[in-house]
Amino acid sequence: MALILAKQVDIKNRRLEHLYYFLMLAMFSANVVRYALTFAWTVTIPVHSHVFLDLRISESRDAIFSSNFSRSEICEDLLGQSMIFNSTKLADASFKPGWSRCRAPCVPLNYDVYSSTDCADILSLAHQRGSSTVDVAVLTKEYLMTSDGLSWVYASASPWLENVVFGVGYDYSLASNPPWFFGTPEVGTKADTILLDKHGRIWKIVKVGEPIVVSFRDVMSQLTHATWSNGADIDAKVSCFNTNYDLTQHLRPPAYDGSVSHHRPTCLLKFEAKVDELAVLDGKWTETSFVNEAQETIKTWSVFEYDLVRINDASVGGTMRFGETNQLLSLLSILLVLMAMPKTGVQLIAMWSLGKLSDAYRRALLERFSIFDDSVHYIVKSITLPHLFGTITPPGTSGITEECLVRAAQAVFAGTSEFEEHEVEALARMSFVSMCRKKGKRAKMPAEDTGNSINLEDFCSWYSLPDRINHDLIAQIFDKDRSKYLLEKFFMPAEIRSALNIDIPQNRPASGAGCEQSQGAQRVDCGTGEMDAELGRQEGLVSTDDRLIALETEFRSLRQGYDRSQARLARLEGEVETQAHLARLRM
Repeated sequence: MALILAKQVDIKNRRLEHLYYFLMLAMFSANVVRYALTFAWTVTIPVHSHVFLDLRISESRDAIFSSNFSRSEICEDLLGQSMIFNSTKLADASFKPGWSRCRAPCVPLNYDVYSSTDCADILSLAHQRGSSTVDVAVLTKEYLMTSDGLSWVYASASPWLENVVFGVGYDYSLASNPPWFFGTPEVGTKADTILLDKHGRIWKIVKVGEPIVVSFRDVMSQLTHATWSNGADIDAKVSCFNTNYDLTQHLRPPAYDGSVSHHRPTCLLKFEAKVDELAVLDGKWTETSFVNEAQETIKTWSVFEYDLVRINDASVGGTMRFGETNQLLSLLSILLVLMAMPKTGVQLIAMWSLGKLSDAYRRALLERFSIFDDSVHYIVKSITLPHLFGTITPPGTSGITEECLVRAAQAVFAGTSEFEEHEVEALARMSFVSMCRKKGKRAKMPAEDTGNSINLEDFCSWYSLPDRINHDLIAQIFDKDRSKYLLEKFFMPAEIRSALNIDIPQNRPASGAGCEQSQGAQRVDCGTGEMDAELGRQEGLVSTDDRLIALETEFRSLRQGYDRSQARLARLEGEVETQAHLARLRM
């Protein structure tokens, strides 16, 4: 299995660089905004809360009278008899004892209407049970049995009790101390209150210092899905938050214009009816007796049962957020990992989406390395380098000029079908400019001040670079007639785009030191022997047989150098093995 190690490669493509930095900025900005909006750098601490309910008798009486409620008090014998008291407006009613005045605003103490003469205040059906429960009786039922075998059930509905009001108060505290995060914030002890209706929408907002007063009618019609006639067991729940983000998660729609902070939290108050549960209060059986018309003593047993609307404390508590150092460090670690994604994305684009450019980038990014092969390659290059440099350098000079480099390239690619003459010239001139710029950077001076030729040192530095692009790929990249992908055109390096768009004149005058033109064929004297032979072949001055002989001579020379290098390597390996063997013997 191959061992593949990552390496960093600068592919010198400015547009891909711009794409990379844009993706880096977008990735960084998106994650920072997401962390800020979701408070990801914080931890949540549960909140403990407790609800206090206060039945307000005086305000309830005023609410009952101001409503002008005019409905009949119904006492119904479930065996079939029905008695209806005449209704009257509550404002005109009297609360004095006496059957003749016992109408809508009071409750009969004994539902045997034939013998009862007393009545009680209607608000006796509303009760405060401790500090966390209030209830009202929506239906009162009396079960009556006598010793002579008779039985009755009397029921009395109390719809005006919907006007009874009660106050709501609460307190809250954190379940644990908040962590230190550049100082520990103080949590306010008072909060704004939002009352939610039965759909989760904002029904009422109560600011700090204002009392929270709610009627049973509001609870049954607006705040819960329960019905008044059946009674209900209802929980009052308070949840407190110190960030708008957590608060709006419990609102429908999730929007709130108020300010939420550590110093002034906001709490949600919601009433929820328990499903399939009714509040019922059972009394105790009582025994009485009376003498009938026949002077017989009759014993009676009776018990009262009340169907209630009961409201209890069932606080949820909520959560509060605080900054935490470990959480922030964890987010920074995740961000560093995510910041590597843009480079991976750009690398995939460069390697697989840019046509022939991707073929070149793949050769640079996916390189197979062998120490042995590269050692042989270096030695062969070192042997042939002075010879090659001498074939291009004009006589009497110490460097290669631009025109000589163009002539040499034309001589090499003259017999190939992949390159046209103007494409070879564009490639050669682009190469000369690149070498001059490299030379200027190394000498820390502008390219135009480094001379018009490439010396042997510069030539060696370029010649020793690894061959990542082969002949066919070079020909396809610099083929002006080849159709190119849209992304390939866009991300094509500026130097190659400029070279491909150059219109090469047919008779361009030669320039540069050491390049001499002849009067006839306008040839440049760029060396002796082999280079002139290559140029002469193009103009018919050298036969095909002469060129073949020259190529065979050069091949034999290269082959001999290669064989000598192989022999030298074999001797070195033998010496290494011998030294290793002697070292083992000495031990």
